[in-house]
Amino acid sequence: MQGRVEARPLHQERRPTQRRGRASARPTRVRTRDPFTAKLGVRRRRLTFSRATYTPPVPRRLLIAYGFLLFLAVLLRTAWLSDHAYLALRTADNAAWGLGFRWNPAERAQVFDQPLWMLGLYLARMLTGEVYYGTLVLSMACALAAAWLLVRQAATPLGIVLAALLLTLSPTFVSYSTSGLGTPLVHLLVAAFAIGACNRGETGSHTRWGFIATMAALAALTDALTLLITLPVIGRHSPLASREGGQPPSQTWRQSPPDARGLSLVSLTLSLAIPVTALLLWAALAIYYYGSLVPMATLARLNQLTPADRLHAGAAFLADAVRRDPILVATLIVGLALPFVQRTAERALAAGALLYTVAIVATGGSTWSGYGLTIPFVVAVLVIARQPALAMRRIAAPALAAVAILAVIAPVHTIASHAQYGLYAPPQVGIIDPRLQDYQATGLMRVRRNQWFPDHPESIRGLQAGEAQQAIAASPRPGFFGYAAGRSVHVLDPTGLGDPLLARLPPSSPVPPGHSIMELRPRTPPDGYIESLLADRNAITNPALAAFYERVRFVTRGQLQARGRATNAALLALDRRAPASSAGGRN
Repeated sequence: MQGRVEARPLHQERRPTQRRGRASARPTRVRTRDPFTAKLGVRRRRLTFSRATYTPPVPRRLLIAYGFLLFLAVLLRTAWLSDHAYLALRTADNAAWGLGFRWNPAERAQVFDQPLWMLGLYLARMLTGEVYYGTLVLSMACALAAAWLLVRQAATPLGIVLAALLLTLSPTFVSYSTSGLGTPLVHLLVAAFAIGACNRGETGSHTRWGFIATMAALAALTDALTLLITLPVIGRHSPLASREGGQPPSQTWRQSPPDARGLSLVSLTLSLAIPVTALLLWAALAIYYYGSLVPMATLARLNQLTPADRLHAGAAFLADAVRRDPILVATLIVGLALPFVQRTAERALAAGALLYTVAIVATGGSTWSGYGLTIPFVVAVLVIARQPALAMRRIAAPALAAVAILAVIAPVHTIASHAQYGLYAPPQVGIIDPRLQDYQATGLMRVRRNQWFPDHPESIRGLQAGEAQQAIAASPRPGFFGYAAGRSVHVLDPTGLGDPLLARLPPSSPVPPGHSIMELRPRTPPDGYIESLLADRNAITNPALAAFYERVRFVTRGQLQARGRATNAALLALDRRAPASSAGGRN
């Protein structure tokens, strides 16, 4: 069938406009001439269309929504809480009952290392009356907000796809997004800080510094090492360090008007002072309340590791991350190297993330696979997503193929996670996968009606100890055991995880074969220590250790307003190790 015939003068004939997007088939134009129209200078045109239809591009918002929903689906399938998280949850529960932020109600010992997250757990406990679902909702809200911010910053459709896939397919990032620890909150704060720093030039030099400094301060209150990321960015992108017309910063500052010069100095001073001051205030509060600048777990590791041990443990930690999560390591390499290769403004941000990674590895890493590396991973994903070169079509296929290959060779596939994850896994030694170890006890897909959580044998032992009203009890899984035992049982952890005296003692045994150097080893309680806990008095037989423990008791068990306690708390914070003569104990 012939199409509609349209007659136009030759000089008015227009070229067809090109529609946005990709068409699977273009319309076919058939031009004919007849004697009548040829005399008038008119060309007759007949338009016919093939069966293929025009394919419009996927809207940006829809593409972002697809990536967000994919990450949400994986997050729901992998949600869990770790045994270590229940240390903080027991502290939040004691605080909700008016006993203070304490692991054991009788003494003040800091078992958490993320103060802002501890405050969030306390608020969730007060609002919901329970800890399991409130913690999971808080963790998932932070993780989803961080993912939303990162995906929205993508400059191209391919950047949106890559950001969503990298976040979803990384086993380490997914595992620590709902572990009950403060990692998702750090992800959110670092992502907000990095986005604010990258977009600083869009709204002027001074308008975003309050927001950037606030995010840096909150991140430092959650993880003090994030200052390695935030301070270089603040120093590099501050108004004082900005270049104008290719002139050095000092010359630009001298030539600026006095009012602008003062504003630059004030902005720089406040931007640097806000996060540092927030961290110093928390340090002063921790010393006054707990008598220690660092948590008990960090204090215990300081007493069992040498610098050489930390370097050895850091190398093993990095090798384990390469084996378990190649997507995370490859993203770190590419995302942190691109700003230096391209010499873009994100160099300071990449340098800070690189400093953070080096600090994690140099301090020995962790006994948990990849723990801590997800913070610079957030920065690397942001840098990759913002690459304008991803608009080139020839990059799409290699980039997606690389992500697919790395996801396939990883030993854990997040998309294929199920309720039986870790059910038949053998016992782990050395650097472990904590979700593989604890998912059967606390996994969201394992929730059943009228079931006690955490569903773990040590949790059952804790319930029995609480019902029997035991005064002191110990467990290899102090988080599950202590939370189930309740407030009446004093949980004694041999590794010093929640004990202000044992954390300051050296371990009583060497590293077992196959275990990680970073793993906390048990301490032998000194003679008379158990009697001291039962009778609430100093019954230690070793004179030097008895004098030291008297100071510990005065700071951790005495009244906060007692005379001389603040001075003793400051001195105790400097004594990370008990007297050498107290090394002996029960065998």
